[in-house]
Amino acid sequence: MNKRCRGCGAPIVWIRTTSGKSMPCNAEPVMYWAKRGAAGKVVTPSGEVVSCEFEGDPQTASGIGYVSHFSSCPQAKKFRKKIVQREVSLVTLQELSRYSKLKERKARDEQILESLKAAAVPGAQIITGMPHGTGVQDKVGDLAAEIVDMQNEIDDLKIQIAKEEQHAVAYIEAVEDEQMRTIMRLRFLRCLEWRDAAHIIGGGNTEEGVKTACYRYLKPKKVKRHVP
Repeated sequence: MNKRCRGCGAPIVWIRTTSGKSMPCNAEPVMYWAKRGAAGKVVTPSGEVVSCEFEGDPQTASGIGYVSHFSSCPQAKKFRKKIVQREVSLVTLQELSRYSKLKERKARDEQILESLKAAAVPGAQIITGMPHGTGVQDKVGDLAAEIVDMQNEIDDLKIQIAKEEQHAVAYIEAVEDEQMRTIMRLRFLRCLEWRDAAHIIGGGNTEEGVKTACYRYLKPKKVKRHVP
């Protein structure tokens, strides 16, 4: 038995995808032609999400599937923010903290890298052009290797940060309370200490106050599923 969308009243069916998520789809199945990289998306009865086209020779059709109702529902935007909030609720305090710690680690490594570069090329030797002994050459060679290793580590951190950033930003921007959103941006995106975040927020807020409020907000809550 089909259900109906609470936004537009159209009949829908719920299909559990292979990733374990339940997706609301238009009740009427459609014929599709699977094509890698195509803009169209269809959910098969078994829950596989397939890139496809919706026009072609019926004799060569890949099969029958269902189209996500969000692609056609006129009230989709009304529910999209709630869906985002439900999905990003999977973002935990540990994940947000991991993002900020990665940025802090990158900043420390960049400072070390600059120090290594300065030590590897002493200013006095460059200015005077005086010859130096083998010991200095060995030292410079060792530092050059350290510089390469440190640069590689920083590049790896940049990749990790880029992956974490998408989830962290999505979660924080979905927070409706403006002050809480600002607190989270300052702490987790800007990597400020709690006391500095409290000082910027002002209004008599203390370090312990903003920290406790943030942790309370991030505490897992039961969220009811919103049916489109």
